[in-house]
Amino acid sequence: MGRQAPAEGSAQPTTTPRPKVTQTSAATTQPTPIATAVPPTPSIPAPIVEKQIEQLVALRTLEGDGGRINSLVFSPDGQRLAAGASDGTVRLWSTQNKGASVVLDGKGREVWSVAFAPEGDRLVAASNDGAIRIWQVADSQLLDTIQGLADRAYRLAFSPDGSFFAVGGNLCMVELRHAGHGLLARTLAQPYCSVFKDGSVASWGVSFSPDGSLLAVGEGRPCCGGSVQLYARDEGSYSFLRKLRGNGPAIQDLAFSPDGSLVAIATSSKAIELRQVVDGALLRKLEGHLYRVNDLDFSPDGRFLASASRDGTVKIWRTSDGALLATLEGDKSPVTAVAFSPDGSLLASATEGGAVTLWGAAR
Repeated sequence: MGRQAPAEGSAQPTTTPRPKVTQTSAATTQPTPIATAVPPTPSIPAPIVEKQIEQLVALRTLEGDGGRINSLVFSPDGQRLAAGASDGTVRLWSTQNKGASVVLDGKGREVWSVAFAPEGDRLVAASNDGAIRIWQVADSQLLDTIQGLADRAYRLAFSPDGSFFAVGGNLCMVELRHAGHGLLARTLAQPYCSVFKDGSVASWGVSFSPDGSLLAVGEGRPCCGGSVQLYARDEGSYSFLRKLRGNGPAIQDLAFSPDGSLVAIATSSKAIELRQVVDGALLRKLEGHLYRVNDLDFSPDGRFLASASRDGTVKIWRTSDGALLATLEGDKSPVTAVAFSPDGSLLASATEGGAVTLWGAAR
């Protein structure tokens, strides 16, 4: 769940006026204070605006050697970018300098999803061995490895208040875990989900609403599609509320809009669905990708939606009317993940080859 706007100009240094000195006798004359310069005001990145969308450029390419990237996420302060890789590692880059990545290796199998805690102090990863690994960001220390109930853990997300994280796996259920220690709080059954005989069902999408009152979970099977279900917060936990979207093309990813009114759903049919949360009605379909859409993310202000596709492109859509604003192409290999930075000034995308690109307005 992935452009960068130019930073606004920094304020010019100003000089503190030299205090006026009154000449007196040598015995009472005080030394003249040394004028000091006020340091420049730090540049504040500006969110990408619509007129810049068509001129987005690749500002930086972050190379890794961990194989395919399955998930991208910015830290809450935007200072770091984390990527879950097919070799079982998580890579951390600084968005402020061009240093090498920090590699977090939990000695597990393929990492499918990564998420920062809202405070930014911990990073959690869901892996293909069913394990959930928790790292301390400051010193890259592995704090815990929790064996989940499912054989494979595909998607995870933190609740906005940081009290829970939800993990979707391959057994038609979602694990709701306490964020502090990872202990299981509740298992949420997916009522309209059934495990196919080859075990191919997957929870391909887990997203909390911005106010934390709802949890949306998608599921899908290559053979026969999938659905999206809503859970509501109930006495400190969550319980099933209703179906948001009935059976259709298999779910690849989903996300709430920043105002909580919409859910964007990436499907195996190449189309993206925008559905109203209040009644599940299909507001519009975004069509333009040639192959499956793997991942999507709203800009922080909700005006844009970015989508990553197996067709090798990232597309940026205007959410108000579904208009396609731009198509970004890197090395033409399938794009697996996409994410906006918290301030909306950067867009990150990743490919099957393991390259991560930071996009933004030309500087």
